[in-house]
Amino acid sequence: MRRLIADIYVIMLRISGSKILSLIVAIAYISLLNLITIYGLSILLKDIFPLLSYVSFLFKFPYIIFFGIAVVLFNFSLMFPLKNISKLKNKPMYFRLVLYTAISCLLYIYIKYGDKIF
Repeated sequence: MRRLIADIYVIMLRISGSKILSLIVAIAYISLLNLITIYGLSILLKDIFPLLSYVSFLFKFPYIIFFGIAVVLFNFSLMFPLKNISKLKNKPMYFRLVLYTAISCLLYIYIKYGDKIF
């Protein structure tokens, strides 16, 4: 995850020029993809692993706020020390970013339309 956040940070830094905005967008984007992936995998695998029904419980209204904050804080803790992220000027790997986004999008489509497709 650290490398994905760093890739998005570099891309956003090139677009906006603002370090703080780039860091916020990178952490928010990866956190959103992580939440979609966790929810999609819990729905997909709950028949195989019955304990994953508790993960789906975390995505109900009052708990999703705390779970979302926990995921954002976890992703933010991966970026420490923040001095190292400002030194990243290398070329980002777009393939990893596109692949993880595509996997999350496929899981989202399965969550929304899985009963209609299958």
